[in-house]
Amino acid sequence: MPSFYYEDPKSNKNEFIPLSLKKLEINYLNPVLQFLGVIRNFKNFFLSNSGIFVEESRKYSLSFVTAKFYSHLYFDDNNEKEIKPYDTSNYLKILNFINPLFGTVKNMNVNQVLTFILSTLDDENNKTDINEGIRNYNRHDENEVINNGIRFFEEKNNTIITKELNYYRLQTIECEYCHNIYFDMKSFPTFNINISYTYNKKASPITIKDCLENEKTNNGESIQFYCDICNSYMKSKMVNYQFYKTNNKIIFLLDRDACLNNSNNSVNIPFKIDEILDMKNYMIDSKQGFKYELIGIISSEIKEKRYVCFSKMYINQKWYLYIDELTEQKTIEEIINEHNNGKYIPYTLMYSKIN
Repeated sequence: MPSFYYEDPKSNKNEFIPLSLKKLEINYLNPVLQFLGVIRNFKNFFLSNSGIFVEESRKYSLSFVTAKFYSHLYFDDNNEKEIKPYDTSNYLKILNFINPLFGTVKNMNVNQVLTFILSTLDDENNKTDINEGIRNYNRHDENEVINNGIRFFEEKNNTIITKELNYYRLQTIECEYCHNIYFDMKSFPTFNINISYTYNKKASPITIKDCLENEKTNNGESIQFYCDICNSYMKSKMVNYQFYKTNNKIIFLLDRDACLNNSNNSVNIPFKIDEILDMKNYMIDSKQGFKYELIGIISSEIKEKRYVCFSKMYINQKWYLYIDELTEQKTIEEIINEHNNGKYIPYTLMYSKIN
């Protein structure tokens, strides 16, 4: 298998494409690892901090194999040798060690695997677990409270996932008895989108924008919270929520069924991929709105019934299709057309902020 090299003028090593991996019995682990490999700062973090991860330590077990993973995939001292496909069995062993549910395909789908890997890496490298709860801003300046909350969270959660992937969601709620206003601010490395809910309200094909509009105004969720005016737990309907802040990358999880055979489930809901995404309409402060470009997709190939990864490499700004040990260069036009024509069904989308 040929390797594609890129000579980094700031380094004495050659960075290379592709992310070739040996096939595993869990067919969605490879696309997840290939998908995360497109994040340069994410990869560089594990390369530069590999010395702090101890193989025998359960605390850093996943970080250890992640560092080894990226060291093998991205750097090679001899650019005349072909890069042999990397055996990801050690990664799988660690995942099974941390969570036995990874032992079978039936228990976890591709988005659950991605979320679990990100949350575990975040936990392993996080300084403090912070659970920001509901805050009363009825008698305070809203922006001041939000800014203080985000600053406190970032100071205590100084991880690469916080810096690169987290977004901050503000959910406004109201006490149905005293009508006092509260908000709940949370931070997530991924954003889950309910495809079926959006599809039932709009003609196909649907887009991320359609999903965000529905998520933004969804009033169907009942929330229980403590009202400090009523001095008791009260129920409220969701009033509204928006992004307060987004970081360099946004990962959208399209909520689809794991089964690829049932023609009546949400797998077959037509979804149109947007190459450019404007987030300003979903930000509390429109001045913080940014445009994002598509850089990664995890999809299922319907004919072969397998998961694959498409990613735009930061090295040369070209798109590649990764199917285990196979790497194929693609254009974004080809990728979108193949998805729109039903050859591939998208499950996970990654967008990067346009500077």
